[in-house]
Amino acid sequence: MINLKDKTRFNMPLYEEISLNDDILDDVSTADYSSVVYSRDWLIETFIEQIRKHNIQLNKKLNIRNAWDDIKRSKLIESLIIGLPVPEIILAEKYPQSYPEKSFLIIDGKQRLSTIAGFVMPESHPSWDNAQLEQLKVRRELNGLTYKQLEADYFDEHRLFLEANIQCTIISEYQSDDVLYDLFSRRNSSVCTQALRQILHNGPFANYLIDITNELQPIHQVLGLNKPDNTFFDIEIILRVIALVLFGQEEYQGNIKVFLDKAMAKMNQAWQQHYEEKVKTCYRAFNDAINRLNKIFLIQEIGRPLTGEKNVRFNKLLFEVQIYYFMSLNDDDITLESKENFLSAFKVLCHDPIFQASLASSTQTLAHYRVRFESFNKLINAAFQKEINQLPIKASS
Repeated sequence: MINLKDKTRFNMPLYEEISLNDDILDDVSTADYSSVVYSRDWLIETFIEQIRKHNIQLNKKLNIRNAWDDIKRSKLIESLIIGLPVPEIILAEKYPQSYPEKSFLIIDGKQRLSTIAGFVMPESHPSWDNAQLEQLKVRRELNGLTYKQLEADYFDEHRLFLEANIQCTIISEYQSDDVLYDLFSRRNSSVCTQALRQILHNGPFANYLIDITNELQPIHQVLGLNKPDNTFFDIEIILRVIALVLFGQEEYQGNIKVFLDKAMAKMNQAWQQHYEEKVKTCYRAFNDAINRLNKIFLIQEIGRPLTGEKNVRFNKLLFEVQIYYFMSLNDDDITLESKENFLSAFKVLCHDPIFQASLASSTQTLAHYRVRFESFNKLINAAFQKEINQLPIKASS
């Protein structure tokens, strides 16, 4: 079993050194990039009012995945008070419009808006560890203050804070959310596009993914993490496998971005009625598969080719094919003989140029996708004496 209490971070390059979003962005169409873009300066007071009215959507569960600490948050508040420029906020109008007032999705600026909301409204937006200013260098006399104390005792500073402005760029009348994915990736290159998917497809399934990964999970051990992933890559990995298991044979046709979006929407919509138990069962099988792989590999070898090279990077395309087929095995299938047979054949497969190409290419290419899964399916059957014959791909009509 994997020791989830082990806090060691493996001394090797892991997933953060590879591009998080290449295969998703390969599936983003730029054929119709038409949209209306306009900019205006918004007062902090305006942002606060829009957040209070839920016109700017700040998901509390997403705010838990906050890369900032209270020192950095305090510096933002101080910058606004003393009039320093703050990077722009980018919002997208949410469609369809079902409210009398416009509502907005945050494309860039979640940390800044979460910081402001958490300082002003800590009860409803608990994004700070302790919502009071600390380690300010310019306005040291404000250290230790909460928003209520600033409002009560520092009239001028409170006014300067509320009347500070941040440039706000708004994307409107876009024809496809591909525009938002492309813009998000340009502005947040170190963050997985799953962070945007969680916003675009918010709901009970999206919340479930956040909830399970807010605690240390086997996937975090595989990725060499000792805490939830602020880039949301852990969530995307889990989503990919669940979606392939539940919908791959019926719906996957090569566009992973569209496939994951549709899977998220479908499971959110019919969560309690149809998908909750299926997903939970699938996720238990996902973790069981990691444990089976850990009987064969060191935890830091899972999802990485055995090429004999040092510091081999995590490959999510290899990981998902490993998990997909190890979910079909039983614990007693892992014997000393089958382990040796598997490792020997896997090393050969990892040096096969066609299989290597399937790991380096986007899942948009169905030929590479089929090579990857068919090759591993054959390896599993030979090593473990199985007769598994399944691909998570829609059959050609």
